[in-house]
Amino acid sequence: MGRIVTESVILSFLILFILFTINIEFNRTESINIPETLFMIFGLGFSLEKIAAMQEHSIGGLPFFGLSLD
Repeated sequence: MGRIVTESVILSFLILFILFTINIEFNRTESINIPETLFMIFGLGFSLEKIAAMQEHSIGGLPFFGLSLD
């Protein structure tokens, strides 16, 4: 894995972690707030990027959901 890719993965994880901690701090049960929305959107993007990487490297599907990426 190249250096830029590694730094990109680390930066993405750090952003996700920071959004998570902000989300925990400002969590309200009445409604979905802006930090929670940002965390959900960024988390979905992070997950989709990891699934795409799994498919690119032929690691397989997601057996716990019964999905196949073949």
